[in-house]
Amino acid sequence: IELTYKGQSFLKVLLYQGSFDKQEDLEENAKAAANVVDLELFKSANTFRVRVGSYSMKMELEQETGAQIISKLEKTPKVSLGSPELPVYVFFSEKGFVGIDFSGKDLGKREYKVYHAPTSIRGTIGYGLLKLAGYDCSGTIVDPFCDSGTVLIEAALYATKRSVNFYNKTDFAFADSSMCKEIDWQKKLENFDKEMKETEAKIQGFDERMPVIHATKKNAKIAGVEKIIQVSKQSVDWLDTKLDKKSVKFIVSKIREFNKFTEQDVIKIYDDLFYQANYVLSDDGVLLLAMMKDDRVLEAARKHGFKEEKLDNIFSGQQPLIVYKFKK
Repeated sequence: IELTYKGQSFLKVLLYQGSFDKQEDLEENAKAAANVVDLELFKSANTFRVRVGSYSMKMELEQETGAQIISKLEKTPKVSLGSPELPVYVFFSEKGFVGIDFSGKDLGKREYKVYHAPTSIRGTIGYGLLKLAGYDCSGTIVDPFCDSGTVLIEAALYATKRSVNFYNKTDFAFADSSMCKEIDWQKKLENFDKEMKETEAKIQGFDERMPVIHATKKNAKIAGVEKIIQVSKQSVDWLDTKLDKKSVKFIVSKIREFNKFTEQDVIKIYDDLFYQANYVLSDDGVLLLAMMKDDRVLEAARKHGFKEEKLDNIFSGQQPLIVYKFKK
């Protein structure tokens, strides 16, 4: 319940049941999935449902897996597609995995993202970038291309221990779960909210586009963290007018695409970014960027004395991004 309510980095929370080798045949996959489910859980459940993640014949596999589970039970529970007491979830990676779904919804969705740009990233990615940067709520963190504020808002939520679901405590699968009948989950959520705290973290965002600044401020207000985040219209080449020398510990940003910019303009933006970062970052500071592949950013980093570390390739929707960590 705690992970489901407070987590920032995942899409679902499952009670692990088991894994199986993927099969070519749909029926064989259904049998394998049913074989790893703990049938003891069904003794206290009157209803259940099977959901499947990405799969070519998703609905057929859901139906067949449900039928395979029923065939193993002495007492036949009803199928409830709405609010089942036992929601079974199957997904595939290198293998097939089965779990009992405690979330019941996409935990990567953020209610605060009412105003967003086409290039904005999901909250889970924003939080993931913070963790890759080593963000520990100490010092000042800056996003110089703040877009609709995702990185800033995720940093503020993390620093204050405020749940991303603070204003949306409904629709969790555990609320109807037969496994949680004896648990006062509403009281648990109230206790989690009591863990929220004030923070001395300094969280600042900049962007040269005024609509983006407005979007960030509105989203931060919806998230309940507008008093923690400072946002202002500023292009990257003037950061030193807003920030003191070596005053920033983290610069974390998803670099937007510069499709409508000239080659010379893009090179200047990257050059300005690292020139300014060299001035405002502390000696142990970290600059972390998620971006489309572009070697020009590496050239600018090296020009200004930064050493890069390629961390990983990630996807924002269908868009592949490279994550780089830079240090002086």
